[in-house]
Amino acid sequence: MFPFWLFLGIVLLVMGLFNKQMLRWIGLKPMSEVFTTPRLKNSSRRVERIGRWLVIVLGIGFLVHGLGTALPGQVASVISSLSTGVSALLLVAMFVVAIANWKAR
Repeated sequence: MFPFWLFLGIVLLVMGLFNKQMLRWIGLKPMSEVFTTPRLKNSSRRVERIGRWLVIVLGIGFLVHGLGTALPGQVASVISSLSTGVSALLLVAMFVVAIANWKAR
């Protein structure tokens, strides 16, 4: 087991699950509450939601990596590959949503 990756995975899971609450706790507003234009508000809300899922999926990947030898090799390999692929797709989706909204005037 690798304690650093376990710790990082737990931190990312907590950040993904309690993102808005943590932002309010440190005195910041989520971007969907800052924008006043409906188009930008909807776009930022979608990007925030996708970003939360991205952080959660990365946290799961780091947890699996941190557990290392505690999981069977094939299971850890499949979960790691899936989390990497889903993370890449979520990142691309964030860019697509932002660019689609930027282009739509």
